[in-house]
This record gives sequence, structure tokens and C-alpha cells, in this order.
Amino acid sequence: GELKYETGSTEDSTIIAYNTLIVPKGGEYMVRLPDGSQVWLNSETTIRFPVRFAAGKREVQLCGEAFFKVCRDTTAPFQVSTENGEITVLGTSFQVNEQPGSMEVNVVTGKVRFTAGKEPAPVVLTAGMSASYSNEKKEIEILTEENPNNLSWKTKQLRFNDTPLDKVIEDLNDYYHVEITNKVDSPDSRLTATFNDLPLDEVLMVINQTLDIRLV
Repeated sequence: GELKYETGSTEDSTIIAYNTLIVPKGGEYMVRLPDGSQVWLNSETTIRFPVRFAAGKREVQLCGEAFFKVCRDTTAPFQVSTENGEITVLGTSFQVNEQPGSMEVNVVTGKVRFTAGKEPAPVVLTAGMSASYSNEKKEIEILTEENPNNLSWKTKQLRFNDTPLDKVIEDLNDYYHVEITNKVDSPDSRLTATFNDLPLDEVLMVINQTLDIRLV
């Protein structure tokens, strides 16, 4: 579904009203913010934002995973705040995956500034770059290994290129919100395949036949 908010005039601009949108497990949602920016929310994600952005500032609060397509406005930076850190942009598209004790940022277009924890200095990420932060390591780490399925929940496409079976199962579990197990001992199995918006039973059938294994 899609939720759109129109900005309107208020008699008292000092009073800020907020919207909170909660997406349940297995659900997805797209919300259009007061400035026209779009946010795609993944399963089990919550976003809080003002009905009307204040002058010179656009800030939203996120818990979970979301993809942002931000309208450019050099007079009002856009900020995503989570329990673990903050991302500040002018206009770009990026994904934030915030989980208890950690978060990851993936930039698709433009440039963002990623701040997390109390000690680390901010990191600037440009298109194609990713970084993560955890309370355990207490530092921002630039990720060098690309994960083609970071946005699978939004694109509806799963891509595997000589991918180890354990990673395939992990991505399938995340995408379909299930717990898949392998009934056959196959530690060296790797998969190369692309699945476009297919039901789980069809995907498992293809993988089982291709690798001669039994995922259930």
C-alpha cells in the first residue's frame, strides 16, 4: 500500500504533530512524506515523522529496515535517526537496516553522512558504498563485499552468483520470513540463479533440483 501526506497550513506553527507508521511482519508499505520524499518500509519496521517538516530541517525516526528516495532541498538537510546512529543527506536514495545493537547503510545514488555511536568520526558514503556499525565493535566499518540482495524485499528479485548455500538459505529466510533447513549434508554447494518474484515453493524446487539437495 501507499500512504501520502499533504502539507497544509496550521494556525500555530510551534505545535508539531507526528505520524507513526508500523508495518507488521510479512507486510510492506510505501509512504510519501510531507516534502515529497518516498520511503519504502520493510516488514516489522516503524517510522515516525512530523505531519509538517519545520523550516530548515527534515527529520524522521526509524526502527527496522527502509529504503529512502529523498527530494533534494539544500536549505533543509534530511536526517534519519535510529537507536544506533544517524544518516544525513540533501537528496539521494539509500537503504537503512537498523536492528537491536547494529545498523547498516547502503547508498544507491547521491551521498550521505553516517554517524553512529559516541566515538567514531562521521563517514561519508557515496553511490554504491555500504557501511555498518555495531555496539559490539563500536566503530563504523566500510563494507567491501557487495550483497546483491540488500534490496530484494523492494525489488522482488533474488540474485545468487556462485553463492555458498548457507548464504542462500540466509537470504531466503530474510526474504520469505521463514526458517529453511537443509536435510542433506552439502557444505560445498554453491548456487548461481536469479528469481523474479516467485513463490517460495517454486524457488525451493529449482534449488533442490539444481544442487541435488533437500531444502524444506
